[in-house]
Amino acid sequence: YAPSGHNGQPVRWTVIQDAGDVQHMAGLVADWMEHLIHAQNPLATALHMERVAKAWEDGFDRICRNAPHLIVASADKADRTAPTAATIALTYLELAAHAMGAGTCWAGYFNMAAGLWPPLQEALGLPSGDIPLGTMMVGHPRYRYQRLAARRAPTITWR
Repeated sequence: YAPSGHNGQPVRWTVIQDAGDVQHMAGLVADWMEHLIHAQNPLATALHMERVAKAWEDGFDRICRNAPHLIVASADKADRTAPTAATIALTYLELAAHAMGAGTCWAGYFNMAAGLWPPLQEALGLPSGDIPLGTMMVGHPRYRYQRLAARRAPTITWR
């Protein structure tokens, strides 16, 4: 029910229900990170992938945080409205999930690898021509917060 430009509704959804599949795919993300680290890719340094890959090796999942489920938003790579529509749709998903008592977290490392790493792309099996535009981890929240995290005052220009 999220809005999209011209009501185009370009977003398609892939839901990874099995926790074992989520962990397998997180391992593929770790492989991608190791590849970038060994290639001395500046992205690995900028995104602290060495720490994340080391944690994975030590048995700590900093990629998918042991989430039992993933939801991947994708769309046709030629649709210029899709990235914005996917961001809006994922935001609505995040709010709706919270209202239903589920916990969510954006899976940035996973989504980046899904767009760049062929083994993960194959495992995901997105529709032909689609690109991943955002991934959300979904599960039961470990913590309940009593208040929002601190926010800076907004920057507003009144005219």
